[in-house]
Parts: sequence; structure tokens; C-alpha cells
Amino acid sequence: RGQKGVEYPGNGSAIHRNNIWVHVDGAWGGSAIFSRRPGVRGLLAGVDRADSFTFNPHKMLGAPNQTTALVTRHCGLLKASNSTGARYLFDPRKNGADYDLGDSTYTCGRRPDAMKLWALWKYHGRRGLGKRVDD
Repeated sequence: RGQKGVEYPGNGSAIHRNNIWVHVDGAWGGSAIFSRRPGVRGLLAGVDRADSFTFNPHKMLGAPNQTTALVTRHCGLLKASNSTGARYLFDPRKNGADYDLGDSTYTCGRRPDAMKLWALWKYHGRRGLGKRVDD
């Protein structure tokens, strides 16, 4: 009760003016983005202004343990931050190298959590995921 979503002091102007990174940790409650109920989804109002947002679909949506999603508005940042450039791991000359996401994640060789989330979303759809949150 009384929650109004992500609040930015002074409407966030000082945050953005000073290049302060805003991260929203939605480990448990972040799955509310799928809710059909405005009062629940509204708890995350303003998350779209954050630089990054995480949530754990295995905690509320029933995704396989462990599934974590990290979303950022900064295209290419994850690859630039996590890339090791190790040719023995990720050879850019190999067939399909552009689709190998391993060098974009901090877990390197671990299977990407994105596939688990994608499969869950594809199977249940947005409405089905919303039902999981709301019921």
C-alpha cells in the first residue's frame, strides 16, 4: 500500500544531469511488469527511465531455476563491459558468430537465461505471464 513506483528525486533532473546510473532491482517484484492489474503494474511506474532493470522470472513466473533478466537501455553496453575478447572462446570468424551471446554476459559459457525467459513468454504469452503474477 502507498507504493507509487520508482521515484526520482526532483523528477530525476539532477540524476540525469550528473550522469548517475539508475538501476532498479526487481529481483522478486519485477515480474509485476506482466500484471494485467494497473495497481500491481503501477508499482513499477518509472522503471522505463532507469538505466538498467533486473528481475528473476524463476521467483514469480515459474521459469526454470535460475533465470535472471538484466535489461538496459544502453545498446552494446553489456558486450563492451563483459567482453573478454578471448579468441579461444568466441572466435568472430566462426559461422554464426554474431548470434553467440556468450561474450556479452558475465557468465560467459553458462547457457543464456534469455532463452529460458523467451520460451516461457512464448508458451504463456504476455496474458499468461500476467495471470501467473495476478493469481
